[in-house]
Amino acid sequence: MELYKHSACIAQRIAQMAVWGVLLLFADSCAPEGADVATPGDIASPTNNYTLNGKVVRAADGQSVIPDILIEVCVEKNNPVADTLYTDAKGLFVWTGAITTFGDNAKLRIAATDAAGKYKKYSMVIEFDTNEISQGNDTWFLGEAEKSFTIKLEEN
Repeated sequence: MELYKHSACIAQRIAQMAVWGVLLLFADSCAPEGADVATPGDIASPTNNYTLNGKVVRAADGQSVIPDILIEVCVEKNNPVADTLYTDAKGLFVWTGAITTFGDNAKLRIAATDAAGKYKKYSMVIEFDTNEISQGNDTWFLGEAEKSFTIKLEEN
């Protein structure tokens, strides 16, 4: 089951790499004799930096922090990233990633799992609207956005 939940992100990443390969093949075959061939950097897209600041607490009281919860972050579109991290002793975690969205909103799927099985698994989607991006340089770095939230886990 663990392998299956990452399969969508892995499949998207493989598909993306295949598209890059096809683009590079066409760029090479269509280039005039002696011309420079395109590289992935030539067929790139601007990125944004996104940061998630999370806290995991018990749903029963909404305050008691839960350490050592596995947090999984998967970007849902275009530039799939599957990262894992754990909450610290204060129930906190921070995830930062550079994502290419091609002008769309960025959607990040967050899953929280307790390896000990004391708490139910939790899943949510955090969406960053393109209007939330700030401080870009109008070139390849469009800007950054940050969201803070609390995950409330229910006991089994």
